[in-house]
Amino acid sequence: MHHLDLSYNVGTRLKDLELSIPGSKSFAARLLILGSLYPREFTIINCPDCTDVVNLENSLKKIGLEISRKNGVVKILNSFPGCEKSPVGLILPGEGGTTSRFLMGLLGLGKLTYQLKLGAQISKRPMDALINTLEQCGVCIKKEKNIMVIQGPYSQNLEKVEVDCSQTTQFLSSLKLALYNQSIIFIHKNLTSSQKYLDLTDDLINKVKDDQDTFIIPTDMSTLSYVIAYAMLGRKVTVSNFNPDDLQADYKIMEIASQIGLKVFQDKNKLCLSPQKQYNKFEVDLNNCLDLAPTLSFMATLCQGTSRLKNLKQLRYKESDRLREIVNLLKIFKCNHCYHEKEDILEIGYSELMGESVEYRAPADHRMVMTAFLFMKRNAGGYIFNAKCIEKSWPEFFIEMDI
Repeated sequence: MHHLDLSYNVGTRLKDLELSIPGSKSFAARLLILGSLYPREFTIINCPDCTDVVNLENSLKKIGLEISRKNGVVKILNSFPGCEKSPVGLILPGEGGTTSRFLMGLLGLGKLTYQLKLGAQISKRPMDALINTLEQCGVCIKKEKNIMVIQGPYSQNLEKVEVDCSQTTQFLSSLKLALYNQSIIFIHKNLTSSQKYLDLTDDLINKVKDDQDTFIIPTDMSTLSYVIAYAMLGRKVTVSNFNPDDLQADYKIMEIASQIGLKVFQDKNKLCLSPQKQYNKFEVDLNNCLDLAPTLSFMATLCQGTSRLKNLKQLRYKESDRLREIVNLLKIFKCNHCYHEKEDILEIGYSELMGESVEYRAPADHRMVMTAFLFMKRNAGGYIFNAKCIEKSWPEFFIEMDI
């Protein structure tokens, strides 16, 4: 038996896989916020049960929202801030950056004082731009160690809101979602990456404005990337519940899979992946698909020639310093690589197998754990410590991907 709190033992055996993939976290988080503001019953189908989404649901229930979940179908029966109730108590959103940031924007609509306890890792991540913007919008907000104290409501007659997007677009998405039914002009500053996430936010807002009250969440494309990488190891993989949506930034993985030469076939809701004997190098600008970076770093080690990943610096603000951790994994597995800091380009060449088992003490970062698993599967296995954090996005990862 594996004890994920301690470590996970990765073996070297590979097999053909037939599996299902959870729905998109990005869709789920946005729809839960919009559904919390919608004046009538709101339904979300294929809602993932990963910790980020469940923590958001539980936080919304704590502020008075009536939410039911059965077989992946979530129903929101009332709306905020009309459902406010006192006392609320401490709200615990966990380690989800999206969860915490979206909640902060939503809570600014209320009249009560809310205390939001940030997780140990998320409390270290950038928040100042969102705090400053909320204050400018009339929300009283202060940070006391790892607790955000928030009291609204927003100023009346807001006409324009300017948001700094130099570190993340989640601040702007948070405000757009919370204020979706108001006529406000949003102005972004220093937008250098993640435009696709803003496009997704705007698309869902427009659909809700058109009175759409039922949504089916598509396949999480960043999760699909690990499955595509596994197929490259020489096994056929079938995804039985494939429901893509190209609004997801990480839909880019489908283009890359075809570019490198992996055989990809879709039949209705089934996606079939067939390995090839060798793969072509690739080059990708990660500005709009940063979450793919860890998986692509592994895939590059299987491709002939030198692959290039560009615009990675924003990875430093994720659950861990992912840029540092990616380079760390490449060093651990003795892969050919070179990071050019000035140009912000990571070059990775085809790398031979390393014939020894390793131990990887992962940060609390689900994507680094799943990427380390791929490296170990290709090489000689090993142990991943802190493996439990995969529950943040795909709780069934080891069950679906390992033997």
